[in-house]
Amino acid sequence: MTTATAIGYARCDSSAACAVSRRRLGSMPLCLALGCCDIGEAKLSDGRQVLTTWGRPISPDKQFWYSHNTFFQPVWVGADDGSCELILCDSFGHSEVQEWLYAGLRITAADGPEWMPVNGGER
Repeated sequence: MTTATAIGYARCDSSAACAVSRRRLGSMPLCLALGCCDIGEAKLSDGRQVLTTWGRPISPDKQFWYSHNTFFQPVWVGADDGSCELILCDSFGHSEVQEWLYAGLRITAADGPEWMPVNGGER
């Protein structure tokens, strides 16, 4: 008898949000210089649209730490191993963080590509 192994969103920490689609927006100038993660955008299953990290897979243990010790919330964007990105801010507001991120993206002349669906994100 074989047992099914949970994949994807089922392997995330319980604090993680679930994205239904995502797209990469670009790199911040300082992020390029330091080789850090890029900036992305995600549409969540609860209807929110948020700015996220891109290319920084956070393990379930780290997801728990971030969600309980910082204002960042993990968001699953389709990784089979349950790793997540981090929500930086809601993209329908006018926070200082959002203005700073968009200003940095304009410097790098980043054009956001098409939205990519997240398989299983409709759960």
